Amino acid sequence: YYAAADIVLVSTRDLLDEVPTATWLPRPVDTDHFKPLLGAKKRGSAIFVSVAPMWLRTAKQLCRSRGLTLTIVDRKSGHWVPYVQYPRFLNRFEYFLDFKGQEELSKNALEALACGLKVVHADREGEITFHSKLPETNRLKNVLKRYSDILSSLL
Repeated sequence: YYAAADIVLVSTRDLLDEVPTATWLPRPVDTDHFKPLLGAKKRGSAIFVSVAPMWLRTAKQLCRSRGLTLTIVDRKSGHWVPYVQYPRFLNRFEYFLDFKGQEELSKNALEALACGLKVVHADREGEITFHSKLPETNRLKNVLKRYSDILSSLL
């Protein structure tokens, strides 16, 4: 069914392996909504949004080794912060732990970066990397420009 499509867009580059004819369009982050709030961060705090319990031990070990206070939010519990309140919630923390085993940063991690949090990311192999700035490719204006260029190429 991909062959019948004019274009197939994917938001993570790993999907390009699955769909060779696809085009990568980064996930946009609304930096007008997700932004740092002065004086809101609690130094030495980290948040882990758990969707995969297998990463919980890694999150706890990392926080223990760095002296960070860990808050765990279990997405499966049904308790979550509404989108409109999410930036204020994120701004309470200094670190966001992005341990979902994806190659690229999750949408939540990108939003945390836009709020000024430091992101600790673990990929499928457990390799840990640190991020402190929202990638330019994920800024809304840049994603819209890329999308416009993609659509223009179809005409």
